[in-house]
Amino acid sequence: MSRILDRSRAITDNSADDPKTRERKTQLPELRLRAILVIRAIYWAVGSGITTCVLMIVAFASAYIGARHEPAAAVLFTLSLCLFTASLVSFAREVRIALNQNELAAEKSDASNGRS
Repeated sequence: MSRILDRSRAITDNSADDPKTRERKTQLPELRLRAILVIRAIYWAVGSGITTCVLMIVAFASAYIGARHEPAAAVLFTLSLCLFTASLVSFAREVRIALNQNELAAEKSDASNGRS
């Protein structure tokens, strides 16, 4: 996440007169999307962790007072897995974008060096 933000700042801090800077500024929307995806992945993962903690609290509290806890445990466990899955999907999307960006940069580098 910090690399994404540092790169965005470096691009915006450079002079707009430089042709390389103009080319790099076209990457800003993609970097913004990557940052959003990482933030979402973190929030989904935190939500999953919190739900898992609530599940454990409900299970132990129910066992302590002798109440039936299976329905609530099933709902909380399912919710926790859904949140964790959303986190992994969001993170996978960000990784795919980063890999595509690196492949494009390598192709441009090869093309500018005369390799094909």
